[in-house]
Amino acid sequence: MSKLPPYIKRRKGTKNLYAYFTYPPHVRDMFDGKKFREISLGTSDPREAEIIALPHIREHKQTLYMYNLVKRIAPYKKVGGGDEEEYMRAAVVELLRNGVRKDFLHMPGMKDNNDGTRTFATETEVFTIGADGKVAETKPNDWTVKVPVSVLTKDEAESAVATERRAVRLGVKEPGDTDWDVIESYIEAEGKSEAWRREAEQVYSDWQSLVGKRFTDADTPDGRKLWNSYIEKGLKSKTADKKLNFLSAPINAEMRRKNKRVSFNPFSRAGRELGDALRKRPFMDRELAIIDANLHRLGPNERLLYLFARHTGCRRSEAWQVEETREKGLRVIWFGSKNKQSVRRIPLPDALVPFVPPVIDGPLFTDSPINVGKNFNRAIRRFGITNEAITLHSFRHRAKDRLRAEGCREELSLEIFGHERITVARSYGLGYPMTVLKPWVEKMGQYDAETL
Repeated sequence: MSKLPPYIKRRKGTKNLYAYFTYPPHVRDMFDGKKFREISLGTSDPREAEIIALPHIREHKQTLYMYNLVKRIAPYKKVGGGDEEEYMRAAVVELLRNGVRKDFLHMPGMKDNNDGTRTFATETEVFTIGADGKVAETKPNDWTVKVPVSVLTKDEAESAVATERRAVRLGVKEPGDTDWDVIESYIEAEGKSEAWRREAEQVYSDWQSLVGKRFTDADTPDGRKLWNSYIEKGLKSKTADKKLNFLSAPINAEMRRKNKRVSFNPFSRAGRELGDALRKRPFMDRELAIIDANLHRLGPNERLLYLFARHTGCRRSEAWQVEETREKGLRVIWFGSKNKQSVRRIPLPDALVPFVPPVIDGPLFTDSPINVGKNFNRAIRRFGITNEAITLHSFRHRAKDRLRAEGCREELSLEIFGHERITVARSYGLGYPMTVLKPWVEKMGQYDAETL
């Protein structure tokens, strides 16, 4: 891994990154007296972290610049008695909070005092003139220089304000709010992305606005109230379930802890099956042609997942569980763990050979199944395949239809796609020879017609 940029560190035991700053003694009062200041960046990507940290780094550098400026020009001597160290501390904090500005101890010019004396000031000296017209006292006319407190652009400032307001609205910064702490702990422990955090913040905000209870005071009907609100907005039941999981998963993780802060999950059984899931439709030839014409626009992970799904009919997760053996001169790929009854093995399709290593002995993908699957589905929408019933899983439906159309026997189809219906007889042995399955496997990813 490349060296992390300055000010950015990685939390021990996790991949999460945070910005880390130190402050001089007289500046620490601005940050509750702490010598160090840590700011979570919500990402494990060093390049992304550097961008997110830029406003904080700029603020830190500007604070130190103003501090050094104050040290040079602020009046640190005793004023009317008192401790010089305490005065310096107070002066630094006040000036840094309000912005350093050019301000004379006495504005240049003549001023009449209430005691009959007069004060005459220049930009460098102050003269006190007694009632007899003689100079009674001379002292320097100290001054400071104005420096803007913020160098953020208008858009950056508005964004910072919006972020602060959102944090306050979510209760993130309120003392004793352990609910968000539960979610935050889960995010850090699991290394969740910034996108996941934003989704969790939104669902938590919905929960606070609609129910407003602490997790420890809530029950299943409260969780169902949030679930129902998503259904009323037009979301499918599965989508509503995913929404609630942003709260449910952190609570489940917390309940596994020894010193748990929550003992009941009000969201675990809040949803119910409505039978409203969108029925997937298989890919048609014209849609395969669109993807093939845009193959160069897919990333390496998305392209490989597309080819695996099309030519093997695999589920998304199975593509991350591939192992290879050899049988009668054929390369054989196994999906899943070979000691499970649900495992399946098929000959490696010829269309995949150019895209996989000569021997598959490790992971084929560099990103997670969820991310790659989502990226692929977004990509085909950009290509013009906008029917929501068509997703990555539609390749599995198409592959089954292809074998059915070619007259493949059911027992062979079950062997190729996995033992969805297991009998005692089928549980013995390894199944059909690969030489028998090979011609059928090759048909799954082909076009239905000779011409489109």
